[in-house]
Amino acid sequence: MPLLTIAGKVASSIETQTGKGIIKVWEKSDFKGQEKFVLWTCWFDQPQKHVVENDEIMIDGRLSTKVGTYTAKTGEEKTAVEHHINDAVIKQHKSSVVQDAFPSLADEAPF
Repeated sequence: MPLLTIAGKVASSIETQTGKGIIKVWEKSDFKGQEKFVLWTCWFDQPQKHVVENDEIMIDGRLSTKVGTYTAKTGEEKTAVEHHINDAVIKQHKSSVVQDAFPSLADEAPF
């Protein structure tokens, strides 16, 4: 299977019942002047609990694809190509959570 790198925004990060980790990533690209998005499902041996929705991430791994179906909002069943990254490794991760450099003192004021 080909090796590749994807980069995008985290849609979700979950732990499976078997203890594996799955991160879904939206990758944005330009195709003939139009913005297009691909949803990647990345499979990890362990859950990636430090990764949350809207984080920016770059992941390496082995490509696999398959034809799948889903139900559209209209109720119509549609066919789509599902893109997967196996043996995934995080190469870069930028958290979307902004942490304060100074804790709030408002709750600690004696008056």
